[in-house]
Amino acid sequence: FDKIENGSQLLARSGAVSVVLTALTCDQTAGIVLPLKMLRRKGPDFGVTPAMSVRTISDTGTIIAPLMPWNINALIIIGITGIGAVSYAPYAVLCAIAPLVHLVYLKLRPVKMEP
Repeated sequence: FDKIENGSQLLARSGAVSVVLTALTCDQTAGIVLPLKMLRRKGPDFGVTPAMSVRTISDTGTIIAPLMPWNINALIIIGITGIGAVSYAPYAVLCAIAPLVHLVYLKLRPVKMEP
């Protein structure tokens, strides 16, 4: 995170960290808390508001959690409905495309520093 040049890069990298942490752990808590702490510390230097930080994490690490069969969200869904993550994944299109849409959004509307 030392070579970040603008707010959009900071948000994109924080989103990537959120996805990786959510994928590596069995719960998305680490994928929420750790990136938000980084964004809270570095965000103001790049014009990133708290609302932008929260949206980034919700559009990346949080929303993909049910697609990972080892994640607690998927385990709860299988326990309640009896349907595994692999079975409902084709119907969870929003979970799969939201991180990509967020990256496109960052490209089309880059974060600008407020004067």
